[in-house]
Amino acid sequence: MDFFNFRSSKFLSITQDYTLEEAIHKMTKAGVGFLPVVKGNKDKKIFIPIGLLTKRNIIERCVVPGKDPKEAKVNEIFTPHIIFGSSTHKSWEIFDLLHHHNFNHVLIKNHHDKLIGIASKIDTNDGIFYQGKKILASQKLPVNLYAYSLHIIFNIRNEIMIKIKSWIKSLNIMAHNFAKNWLLDLN
Repeated sequence: MDFFNFRSSKFLSITQDYTLEEAIHKMTKAGVGFLPVVKGNKDKKIFIPIGLLTKRNIIERCVVPGKDPKEAKVNEIFTPHIIFGSSTHKSWEIFDLLHHHNFNHVLIKNHHDKLIGIASKIDTNDGIFYQGKKILASQKLPVNLYAYSLHIIFNIRNEIMIKIKSWIKSLNIMAHNFAKNWLLDLN
């Protein structure tokens, strides 16, 4: 069984015609920093991902150039490049994919090519730890060697988590400053 079998079939997305203000509200309400941008037919519930909108897009392509989030549309700033992972990929394969493309999130498809979820670097990190633990348990190692191996895996996982959390904290500070300045500009 692979790591991504648990992925939800429901996740948030937006279309190109959203204003950045609407997108920011949707992201904030859901507590996410990333949304797939889709096009499609709402009546038939067919949506095709065409890009990604991230907090970083908003900061670098809207805030810094001084665009008005009430007027600017998602189609002006979203990243049109998408990478996909498969529900059959292992966590380390998804991690390698993210690292190779320098992305923090990847869309996950099932074997029918249907989008089933989103995975982040944090998800893959947790999955790698879980898979490493399963592999070690299957090796029937002496208890002290097994414990030592788990200790090494746990320390590596913690180092990665510290780096990711630091990066997220920096983004949150930038987003907070943006929101504060934006509200001040409205007054």
